[in-house]
Amino acid sequence: MKCSPSSFRINDNCGGISVEIATEYAFNFGRDPREHTEADTEAGIGIYGIGMKRALFKLGRQFNIQSHTKDDAFVMSVDVDKWAANAQNWDLELRIAKQPTKEPGTTIEVNDLRPGVSQEFATTGFTTRLIDAAARTYAAFLDQGLDIKVNGTPVKPTDFTFLDGQGFRPLHERLSEQVVGPSGRGKVDVDVEIWAGAASGGGTSRPDVGEDDDASLWGWYVLCNNRVVLSADKTDRTGWGLALFPQWHPQYNGFIGIVSFRSDEPYALPWTTTKNDIDIESLVYRKARGRMQAAAREYIKYSRVRKANPEGAKKIERSASSVKLTELSKVQPMKTPAVPGTTQGTVNIAYQKPKRQVAKVAAALGDPSLSASQVGIQTFDYYYASEVE
Repeated sequence: MKCSPSSFRINDNCGGISVEIATEYAFNFGRDPREHTEADTEAGIGIYGIGMKRALFKLGRQFNIQSHTKDDAFVMSVDVDKWAANAQNWDLELRIAKQPTKEPGTTIEVNDLRPGVSQEFATTGFTTRLIDAAARTYAAFLDQGLDIKVNGTPVKPTDFTFLDGQGFRPLHERLSEQVVGPSGRGKVDVDVEIWAGAASGGGTSRPDVGEDDDASLWGWYVLCNNRVVLSADKTDRTGWGLALFPQWHPQYNGFIGIVSFRSDEPYALPWTTTKNDIDIESLVYRKARGRMQAAAREYIKYSRVRKANPEGAKKIERSASSVKLTELSKVQPMKTPAVPGTTQGTVNIAYQKPKRQVAKVAAALGDPSLSASQVGIQTFDYYYASEVE
């Protein structure tokens, strides 16, 4: 990928776009989500498209596309202003081309960039921001061997590592849900995998956001078929500040959680048609979010211990080892260490409430299996975070 204030160019060697796919799907305006091709299945992401046409029209006023597979090739050149002037004809002209001898792939070039786009491309740090975004959004694909270069700089995947040992143990959980397909298509399996814990390499020993250069990394990452839909999210979309759950606070810096949804049928995944947001009404997502909140609560508990004795916490963190997300194969609950010297000055609180009410509160907290004592601790923590801190 190459971008400058005057042009944008991207090329790949990923097999190319066939003439059939180009005419029937890729450059066809509008699509029935009930119709999907073989490329849309097998844990793909194509059921809603990837937003290519919209991106091309927003980037500039002229674009050229060349693509070839092992069987055919085409070229397309579009003057956007001329095309838009004819409101009665939405056709895009595609010309069959001679197959080149080079490796199959696609090249897209956009010229006469729109003023806002040109200015953005010219800003200091734009390339770095683009690389960072690609590193997060396509981290799983990069880990699997995808190579991306932006203006000549290789993109390295965001590396998720957790503190392990010395009382730390990152969460690794698997769930399996079924989603009813559209038009009575039957039930479809959705596999959910969750990782969460204290990040290795910074943040945990620096609870104040002003001291934390990595603040933009912390939070929840939500993936659908390996594509990152939400990145470092700290909003109610991932449970923060929802119902009785505390809002994100800089004290929680160092927390990283990843939840991955996978299905052979992309329409069953809890994402929106833009693929950059979550469908919060999705039942499979709401069930997963309850487990996500349970993991975050364990870290919130540790963050308060850390705040009470930062030096003791730092000592434990420095002596802990680290483990990569990809190295966590077995299912395990999340644990955080007790820090010596942080129990002084504590008191026990005991009171009685009807079982039915306690069960309702546990459900509202996202985990009906919580014990009465856990419900009491978490509701106290919620009140303290929202009304005292």
